[in-house]
Amino acid sequence: MTSDRISGVVTGLIGVALIVGASGLPAMPGQQIGPSIFPTVIGAGLVLCGFLIAMGVGRSLEDEEVIVTEGDGPAPPPPPALPVQVLRAALPIALLLFYVFTIKTLGFLIVAAVIVLVMALALGARPGRAALLALVASPLIHFIFASLLRVPLAPGLLPAPW
Repeated sequence: MTSDRISGVVTGLIGVALIVGASGLPAMPGQQIGPSIFPTVIGAGLVLCGFLIAMGVGRSLEDEEVIVTEGDGPAPPPPPALPVQVLRAALPIALLLFYVFTIKTLGFLIVAAVIVLVMALALGARPGRAALLALVASPLIHFIFASLLRVPLAPGLLPAPW
């Protein structure tokens, strides 16, 4: 519990530092949304997450209750095999490389949907929910970046209607 409090406070302080650093960025002439908005939103998210971690929110979801009885009690699950751990650690790097090499051909909507789907499945989501998340998150992220932040994204095979 103490390590959660320390991690939460450190995460929150990083968020505060990000917000303070973003406030010093110059405004873009003629635009309502400047370069400081994205780091400020990320910093606010870090502050919120740090607070929740420090308060122990979600801790009960991590604790597994194993009841051990005399004799034929349930054995604790074996730790994941080393290759599985290596694959899980390499997955974000592999997905980043997938993004870099396929974004121009496939476009943002398709590539982002594949990345969200694969990550959701790797993190244990059910296939139906992972697919729904990919179908909702990809256009939403595209809309935020392309329309609100005016960041050009590759259209590829499936250009966005906005």
